[in-house]
Amino acid sequence: MNQNNNPSQLDWLLNTPCVDLFAQARLGNKRMPRTVHEYQPRELSYLRNDTVDRITCADGTSLSVQASAHHYCSPRNNEGPWDEVEVGFPSVEVPEWLDYRDGPKQDVDNVFGYVPVQLVRDFIAAHGGEVVTTAGSFSQVSE
Repeated sequence: MNQNNNPSQLDWLLNTPCVDLFAQARLGNKRMPRTVHEYQPRELSYLRNDTVDRITCADGTSLSVQASAHHYCSPRNNEGPWDEVEVGFPSVEVPEWLDYRDGPKQDVDNVFGYVPVQLVRDFIAAHGGEVVTTAGSFSQVSE
C-alpha cells in the first residue's frame, strides 16, 4: 500500500478476479467484448480484464505482470489470489529470473512464467517502487 492507502497495481492484480473474455466468445457471443466495461458495466468494482497495463517503477523501469487462466501463473484460474505470476518484457535485463525465462531471447523480448510474487515485489522495490494513484489510474509512487 502507498501512503494514501490506495492499492498498488500489483496488489490489485493479485487480488481482483478477472473476466474470461475468451470463454465468453467461445460460449457464442457474436463479438468478443473488448473490456470489462463492455462485459459487466454494473459490476466493475470486483472484476478486471484478464490482461492489464504494464507496471511502471519510479525510475522508469516497466514490466508486464499478468495472472489469469490464460497466463503462466499459480493458481492458473481467473479468481486468484495468485502467488506466482507471468511477467513479460521487462524494460531491463533481469538475470535473477533466468530459471523462469520462457526462451532464449533477451529478457526485454521474453516472458517469464510462474515467477513468485515476492521476486516481483523485490524487483519493483529495487527500482524505486511502483508508480500508482487512485484505483484504476496509476501514477503515485508506492513502496
